[in-house]
Amino acid sequence: MTPEQVERACRTLPEFFERVISTASLIEDALKHARLLDHPVYDCVYLACAHRQGTKLITADQKFVSQLRANHLGHLVASLDDTAALTLAQTDIGLSISEGELSRVLGLSDQFRNTLASVEEQVGRPIGGSSLKWVNAVDLVPAFESPARRRLEQAIRTLSHDDMSDLVALAWLGRGYDGHDWAYLRADAHAMLGNDPTQHLGYMISLLSYVQAGIQKISETRTTPQDQSNPDSKPET
Repeated sequence: MTPEQVERACRTLPEFFERVISTASLIEDALKHARLLDHPVYDCVYLACAHRQGTKLITADQKFVSQLRANHLGHLVASLDDTAALTLAQTDIGLSISEGELSRVLGLSDQFRNTLASVEEQVGRPIGGSSLKWVNAVDLVPAFESPARRRLEQAIRTLSHDDMSDLVALAWLGRGYDGHDWAYLRADAHAMLGNDPTQHLGYMISLLSYVQAGIQKISETRTTPQDQSNPDSKPET
């Protein structure tokens, strides 16, 4: 590129983005993440930006994704493979829930699970000489009354009945249900929720950890090649 082209590109670049955020405003948080993860700070600038905006960093760096999840920061990241699977599910089977809504709910779910795990660690009592711990359900009340839990509940309450049905059906699929008849599975979820889905709020929250596996299963099922040895066979749906 010529110097003139570079200058023109730099002047034009902001027009292609809804918002441009200065790295200088993110560097302090980025350094904290970099020290925690023992990871280069330039990746952590994007992580700090996602955290501040209340969204997720989408990356093809699976090693970075694994580092974040291992350090209880999984709610801030989504792998490119996960995003591709969700896009396939939305276009191929007609999911009602949008990518933004699903990402928000799953991110809040990660935050709540982290809160719950922290409380469990504090109140758990060792069983004998093993590493297992016994936890009294009453001692978990602080987690279930935490801001993280309330934000998650509110996010789910704002979803439509169809969106909630998607969440339940995807979770059932990820938990091991057969994915050959998605329409039946989703209809069953819709019927189970009934006229007042919020009555099943706790149940829906308990299922959220299976949703991503359900999305991935749809992707894998849809890309399974048809059995050419049997002319009557049909692709899995």
